[in-house]
Amino acid sequence: MNLFKSFVEKAIEQDKRNNFAESKVENKRIPKCFKEFYRLYNPIDVEVEIDNRFVHFIPAEELDRISEEYNLESNCFIFATSEGDPIYYRDGKIYSCVFGRDGIIEEVLSDDLMSFFKI
Repeated sequence: MNLFKSFVEKAIEQDKRNNFAESKVENKRIPKCFKEFYRLYNPIDVEVEIDNRFVHFIPAEELDRISEEYNLESNCFIFATSEGDPIYYRDGKIYSCVFGRDGIIEEVLSDDLMSFFKI
C-alpha cells in the first residue's frame, strides 16, 4: 500500500475530523518526495499523534507563509509543527527544532520519511 495513503487512513482513524483533499497548488518548496502527498492528500486540517507528540500538518496553501515565519535555512522544508515548533525535512531526515536563548536546538525525529509517516 502507498505510504501516504496508509498514513491518511490511519490519521482519519485517529480522528475523523482530520481532513485531506487533492490539491493543484504548485509550490517549488515542496521536495520531490512530498509532491505526491501534497497533490493527492493535501492536509487541509490534520493533527495526529506521532511518537507521543501531536503533529499539525501544514496545507500546501500555507507552506510559504510558515517557511517565512520560521525563517530556517532554504534547504529545510517545513511541513508540520508540534507545540509551535517546526517539523521539517532536510537531506532525507525529519527534524524539529526549538528556538531558545542559546539559539536553535535541533532534534532528529526520524532517519527517513517512511519511518515518520508510519503512525
